[in-house]
Amino acid sequence: MIGQARSGMEKELMSLWETCFGDQPGLVRRFFAAWFSPEHCLVYTVGKKIAAAVYMLPCRMEREGTLYPGHYIYAAATLPAFRGRGFMACLMEAAALEGVKRGHVFSAVLPAEKGLYSYYGRFGYREYFEAEYTEMQVSELETLAKWEGAGRRLISPEEALSCQKEFLSGREGSIIWNPRDVFYAFSMNHFCKGQLIAAGSPLQNGFALCTEENGIQFISETAFSEKAFPYLMGSILRYAPSARYRFRMPVGKSRVFLGKEGERTPFGMAKPLGGWELPLQKENAAPWLAFPLD
Repeated sequence: MIGQARSGMEKELMSLWETCFGDQPGLVRRFFAAWFSPEHCLVYTVGKKIAAAVYMLPCRMEREGTLYPGHYIYAAATLPAFRGRGFMACLMEAAALEGVKRGHVFSAVLPAEKGLYSYYGRFGYREYFEAEYTEMQVSELETLAKWEGAGRRLISPEEALSCQKEFLSGREGSIIWNPRDVFYAFSMNHFCKGQLIAAGSPLQNGFALCTEENGIQFISETAFSEKAFPYLMGSILRYAPSARYRFRMPVGKSRVFLGKEGERTPFGMAKPLGGWELPLQKENAAPWLAFPLD
């Protein structure tokens, strides 16, 4: 039986999440404290037991200067004992119908692995978002950085969101979140021992989420003005020192700012709902799936 989650299901839903994804209980509790609301979750129950669940996180997509409502499919999971019965397929179809009922005009998803792109393709999703991964030696980054004035400051979710909107200008189809969602992304990065680094002056509008992975500083999300870029790089070098850096950025940004082409790769899928049409993808300005919570 498929239905909307109910208050009081949190403990069972957290257990399902931990079983299927192996995430730390603290991380799962943080998600539920910040995000969980019954209307954002659909469940498939067998008897009185939750066999599968999917979360529909509200988000918006920019098209011709207007933000349109939709949802982001997240943490879709089925307990091992109930897999192979089509429960998740039923939930995905139900999520699309529920989205239309709520006035959503699109659905987005970031498959956890390459093999799942074909799975979600069965439900009408197509490759839509892209990213570039660019590796930089510290010596390369030093040539781009300005050290004087490259301090560190606090940045509010509202300011980061404003910065990101400017950074993504011209990339129709990009996902735009709300300040609360940006705050959650910041807090999750901190929980995973990452750093939020913002350029040192309010006039230098830029931020980066950095996490050390196997001796490499991975910058998973960044946005900045042209003026702020060298100061932000200086702040990254100062507060997240490493011999190597790996940037994940919107397509085309690596060549413009880092001076080298990145490895271009699919980074999420989307499908229109209710007869809507997704914005056309531009060759060098592919839509960006911001703060994917991956």
